[in-house]
Amino acid sequence: MAETGATASPRGPEPDERLRAWGRIGRETPASWIEANAVEGRRLLFAAILERLRPVANRTILAAGIGLAPLARILEAAGASVRTVDFLASGLPDAEAAARELRRLSGDAERIDAAVAVELFEELPREGWPSLARALGDAGGGRLLVASRVPGIGSALLSLSAWPGPSETIDPVALLRTLHLATDLRLVHRQTLAVRTYRAELVDLARPSGAEETCHP
Repeated sequence: MAETGATASPRGPEPDERLRAWGRIGRETPASWIEANAVEGRRLLFAAILERLRPVANRTILAAGIGLAPLARILEAAGASVRTVDFLASGLPDAEAAARELRRLSGDAERIDAAVAVELFEELPREGWPSLARALGDAGGGRLLVASRVPGIGSALLSLSAWPGPSETIDPVALLRTLHLATDLRLVHRQTLAVRTYRAELVDLARPSGAEETCHP
């Protein structure tokens, strides 16, 4: 059995139910108080991402994740050009498919100034993390922001609920270790944002000054 990258709820939802919940969160049309918490928490998260990336005017940002329309709108309103890899429409990805799509989009662009991954590693088995991390690191032009759901009091409540949406959390230390080993980027900022049952950690990684860019096969 594959080792998963997240701590799962004991009530595993059906994939279509999970995607419908993701759709409501991504459209910011919550159908429950849990989804309302996720929408509000993600708004805080997206505002924090924008602050970390400023100034974004005339820069190209590659955003990968699920339900990213609100983030794209925020970045575009601030003047950025946004290339989005949103797996809400195509279904939850496997690591290799996600990495291939990231490489394709980054290869088509003249330049990507930064990459952002939002709640993506939680959806993948642990063995898929390195290939996704390498693709994100190569695509981001030396800058990568990763946002992930992390354990907290709210996640314990979610694990006891019958909500079919994304309730898994991720070990932030394990994810940081993977990002450091799979890329040449290093941590420059780390913060936690929480709204009741929603709790996320945002990490900002950058290539050290003077280091040469390394592209991974």
